[in-house]
Amino acid sequence: MKITCGDITFDLNTQQRRELDYLARWRADLAYITERWGKDDPETQVSRGCIEFAFTVLDRLHVPFWLQNAALAYGEDWRNRQRESFEHYLTRKGYEIA
Repeated sequence: MKITCGDITFDLNTQQRRELDYLARWRADLAYITERWGKDDPETQVSRGCIEFAFTVLDRLHVPFWLQNAALAYGEDWRNRQRESFEHYLTRKGYEIA
């Protein structure tokens, strides 16, 4: 899948796509826990650790920061993540997908 943001294009393979979804899922989990039980809940540390690990893996896979940030923004609204796919979110935000 090709994703274009302005003048920048990135070819996203299946493994990179899976890891972006992993990042968005853990960000959604963190947002949900924080909203329901507060930011001091012990589970937030687990979510934060998984998010840090996802960043490490995505860096090793050479996924650009602008795409990692898009996955974080997508996951931050955990309710919306249940309603719309990452691809639809990117398209709605002005990214081009081919």
